[in-house]
Amino acid sequence: EDEEVDDPTYNPGQLQTARQATEAIQFIALVTNQFWKRWHKEYLIAIKDINKVLRKQSRNKQLVPELGEIVLIKAENVPRGAWQLGKVMRKIYHNDGFIRSVELLTRGRRIERALDLVFPLELSSPLRESADTTFEEAPDEPEEVHRVLRSQTRSQTESQHEEMPDETYE
Repeated sequence: EDEEVDDPTYNPGQLQTARQATEAIQFIALVTNQFWKRWHKEYLIAIKDINKVLRKQSRNKQLVPELGEIVLIKAENVPRGAWQLGKVMRKIYHNDGFIRSVELLTRGRRIERALDLVFPLELSSPLRESADTTFEEAPDEPEEVHRVLRSQTRSQTESQHEEMPDETYE
């Protein structure tokens, strides 16, 4: 805090009236909404495009996330910042033989969503990285799957910390 007070460019701005507070809140809401629109248009679509190129799919094919992959689930009637995350549990083949939707695990329940409504993130599941383990071998109880993922993530984090040089920041 002392650094902020000593910084001549730091100006927290003082709201004097209820009108100023209301205007500040409206401005923040406007900026936030513009951010989410831009993030949706640029970031989410860029992720989809990058994944298409990396997986060498043609432009007319939809991106099919891998089993165990973490995805963002688009929802029309939900604020953009409240879209759920889900984990791909199963690919669903339709009558034409193509994968048109996936089954997702979200907050302990399973839902089905079309490929158009899921956006893979840059994250990859530890199960996907392990060639010995497939998602079909994992138990159906979500608690068991989550426990395995947490322990793998913790061990990966510890190994990353061991590789980092010892530095202290003040």
